[in-house]
Amino acid sequence: MDIRTYERGVESETLACGTGVMASVAVGVSQGDLELPVTVLTRGGFRFEVSSWAGGHGDLRWGLEGDARLLVEGELVEGAEDLPEPPPWC
Repeated sequence: MDIRTYERGVESETLACGTGVMASVAVGVSQGDLELPVTVLTRGGFRFEVSSWAGGHGDLRWGLEGDARLLVEGELVEGAEDLPEPPPWC
């Protein structure tokens, strides 16, 4: 399966999107067009594997495997973890 994703917030096409991969496979499986496991190729050339297994109570679990990269490192500025005051209408 090949997919292309456009992400809100980025406002552009992205090279890979795990959420988009899982959603696309879920639609394909629910429509009967796909069976797990599925290999997905993204616009950036990344391959992801979506597979399933039985959970502890007989429920079906899905997993996503593929390339993961650290893109940004940073430090929080002092006070960044403090929550702002809620607005008056809350």
